Amino acid sequence: MQKSAKKPQTNRNGNANVVNGKADEKKKQNKPKKKIASYSLDVSLLQRIRKLAHQQDQYYSSVVSQALEEYIHQHTDNQ
Repeated sequence: MQKSAKKPQTNRNGNANVVNGKADEKKKQNKPKKKIASYSLDVSLLQRIRKLAHQQDQYYSSVVSQALEEYIHQHTDNQ
């Protein structure tokens, strides 16, 4: 009787893990740590953010993060 080859494990995207999942571990290490923050935004501003995110094919949280990073950079490095 022949042993069947063990199928490689796949991650949530269906990609096979490389060398027992070490590729996934490296990806996790390179990701910035994030924490959930909740803020109230005007509906019109939120609509504009979502529209921009859609145009740039990004999550709207990424657009907000980029905007905040740019704003903080401009207001702290120019002093």
